[in-house]
Amino acid sequence: MAITVLPATEADLHALGRIHDRAFRPSIINRLIWGAVTEEDSAASFARYFSKALKKPRTKVFKAVDSADGEIKGLSFWMLPLADGEEPEKDKEPSEPAPGTNKELAKEFFGMLDKCKEQYEKRHLHLVILAIDPAAQGNGIGKALLDWGLRYADETSVPLYLEASDGLAHATGTTVSGS
Repeated sequence: MAITVLPATEADLHALGRIHDRAFRPSIINRLIWGAVTEEDSAASFARYFSKALKKPRTKVFKAVDSADGEIKGLSFWMLPLADGEEPEKDKEPSEPAPGTNKELAKEFFGMLDKCKEQYEKRHLHLVILAIDPAAQGNGIGKALLDWGLRYADETSVPLYLEASDGLAHATGTTVSGS
């Protein structure tokens, strides 16, 4: 499969939301937090999330497009490191969760993730999301999407922070520094 990685645009939002839903729906934490959310509501909710991300100067969202059929097969969402003295931007308008979301568990889970990344957020390039359509996994799409961040980290001598499984860390040759 020939893949082209391009910056995502507003026109891609629904496809990005659908891929995110397909990629994460099987996970246990996803089922616990969003198990009662329909696929369409989940896709729409994450499309809104990605729309906000595209408007922020510190974020980079990429899509992986199958050159044969033009379909988006994966996405990556990166947060650039802060400049010296810069403070992280707080979300002034948090997104309303999709109907059926277990809001209490979501708040607890993402609160724990936020505490973990506080030590990394300011000085690291942060891979927030890497999602590949399950039907297209195993074709090098994840690697193609990761390459941008790996190049950026090498060129700027900035450490990389991945919220990922140990398998992804191993596949990229990164060091697991916490769990």
